[in-house]
Amino acid sequence: MKKFRNIRRIFAMGIFAAAALAACSDDPDTPDPVTLGFAPLSGVENVVFSQNKLTVTASGATVSIGLTDEDGGAISNLNLAAKVSGTGETAWCKASVEAGKLRLAIDPYTDKETERTADVEVFSDATYVTPVSLTVVQKAQPKLTASSITAFSFEEQSGPATIDQEALTIAVTVTRGTDVTRLVPTIEVSEGATVSPASGAEQDFSQPVKYTVTAEDGKSRSEYTVTVSVAKSSEARLLSFRVTTEPVVEGIIDEENHTVLLKVPYSDQWPWYYTYQEYEISEGATAGEIQFVDSWDSSFKDPATITITAEDGVTQVTYTIMAEMLPNPNAEITRMLFLDPETSAPTPGVYSALLDAEAKTITIYVRPDLDRSSLTPTINCSANAELTPASGTAQNFSSPVKYTVTSEDGQTTVEYTATAVELTDVQVETVDVEAGSFILGDHPKSPKENKHEVTLTKDFAIGKYEMTQDVFSKVMGFNESTVMGDDLPVTGVTWYDAAEFCNRLSEIKGLEPAYRFEQVTYKQGSGRISSAVVVYDHSSAAGYRLPTDAEWEFAARGGNRSENYVYAGGDDANEVSWNRNNAKDEQPHPVGTKQPNELGIHDMSGNVYEWVYDWKWPYGKEPTGPETDPTGAPGPEGLPSWEDYRYQRGGDFKCSDSSIYYIYSRINTPDSKGDGIGFRIALTKK
Repeated sequence: MKKFRNIRRIFAMGIFAAAALAACSDDPDTPDPVTLGFAPLSGVENVVFSQNKLTVTASGATVSIGLTDEDGGAISNLNLAAKVSGTGETAWCKASVEAGKLRLAIDPYTDKETERTADVEVFSDATYVTPVSLTVVQKAQPKLTASSITAFSFEEQSGPATIDQEALTIAVTVTRGTDVTRLVPTIEVSEGATVSPASGAEQDFSQPVKYTVTAEDGKSRSEYTVTVSVAKSSEARLLSFRVTTEPVVEGIIDEENHTVLLKVPYSDQWPWYYTYQEYEISEGATAGEIQFVDSWDSSFKDPATITITAEDGVTQVTYTIMAEMLPNPNAEITRMLFLDPETSAPTPGVYSALLDAEAKTITIYVRPDLDRSSLTPTINCSANAELTPASGTAQNFSSPVKYTVTSEDGQTTVEYTATAVELTDVQVETVDVEAGSFILGDHPKSPKENKHEVTLTKDFAIGKYEMTQDVFSKVMGFNESTVMGDDLPVTGVTWYDAAEFCNRLSEIKGLEPAYRFEQVTYKQGSGRISSAVVVYDHSSAAGYRLPTDAEWEFAARGGNRSENYVYAGGDDANEVSWNRNNAKDEQPHPVGTKQPNELGIHDMSGNVYEWVYDWKWPYGKEPTGPETDPTGAPGPEGLPSWEDYRYQRGGDFKCSDSSIYYIYSRINTPDSKGDGIGFRIALTKK
């Protein structure tokens, strides 16, 4: 370190200094400095440190102090020993001369003060040197008034906080899923200021929180309102998708390809009910309407789409929803028919092939003299199932034939045994009706306008009961009744079905058929007549047939034993019939369960409508004069047209009381059918 020495006696001077921070040193190795002591002086005009001299001019007199280092070199700074007032401690201080003034830098009074520089003025005109101590006077720094929050943050925040210093608000967004009721903020404030609640104190930010900042001076305050919001999700996912009508199907979601696959249980028809669905999506997201290819077909047979929009309103994902039907798990034979492959006409001599689903057997009823060695069945199986031997393959039914059915999914194999059985008789109960005369259309409560006398010249028999499903299916090989039951009346039959049944029954009973069918067309693959010209001679018919309209009404009245009841068998509709008042299940009931009429015939009022033979009379030309053995209007020439109507009698389980009067009738085309339409048979007595 440089050393300084006094090379000339110094005139006495005095110094006054304003204290400040300094660059003082307490290095014990630093040599003793030159100690200047000054007597009070006045009238100082100038102080200059130049060319190694400290020159003080006071009252026109100049005092110079020559300063060099120990080697005689020039110096630019002085090291002085300054005694700080009130402490008794001496600290090394740096001195310099600028603009004619001696500048000192000294230690601060407190550690809060910033560095300060004091100017020392030399004054007085004393001529004697009187060593004195340098006196330092210090002034405290004014306290700060700033009261601002300069930074606010959470570990969980998703971006910088927004601080509005004018509105004194702070907005912070935290990541989704953050528990805003237990957040710990880190807060920075103005120098010297304090904040309440304190930085690091846990707070519930589910509602805005107030923070008060107090400045260093203890007077200035600012109140900030901090609002925390949770970041809106950018997730747009379809979490689950299902159809809700039984059977419920859960969609299989492929997130990579954004598809939903519905594996629909097998059905012989595509299930329209899959229009009912429910789904779950990402929290906060919204789903648009499902978009179908065809607005009328919302079964997902064709792919549909649904778009999910995230909570942030920006992210969108579109899923494609597809359905595929699972392979058929069923392995059943549902029907066996013996038909001409070109015309669909039934094979002569084969009446029916009846399935026993539980026993896995097929009973083929045939005419006794039929050659069974080469019969070709048409067999319906569960959809897409494999059948061995195949349908349409001729077989020798002289002995039982085994059929094996394998389901489409390959999981089920079922074996059926088909056996041909001679059908020599079926039980059909009839009631004899003696010939007689009566007034057709007459009724104690509601006579028809065209009532007139009818004479029946031949005794006849009529079915005691409506034809049952048990007998019909055995003779015809099908049963399309809506409600199944052996002792229930067969329904779902056309006039042609009823007439053909009569012919087959005649054949089984060894009688000549009553009807001859000409120009016949069959429904494809069913063996059932769809149209025909039916030739019938009532005077010579020997076989089973449908009753004529007149025969039916005469029998319903009770024939020659009639007691002129309101209904067939009595005056109380509920005692003699199934009608809408007592058939609360809205379906046919077993035959013969209601009171019979005077002849012992059941259900001629209610239960099901019954086909009769007669054609519809032309409108306005109904007969009003006496008739004998009428059969209705002549049938149309050629094939039936829209005017080709047949009568139905008796009403059904859905009819009101007045619609089951024995005079009541309605018309329908002969190829029509319904869940309330059946028939009963008749036979001319010889």
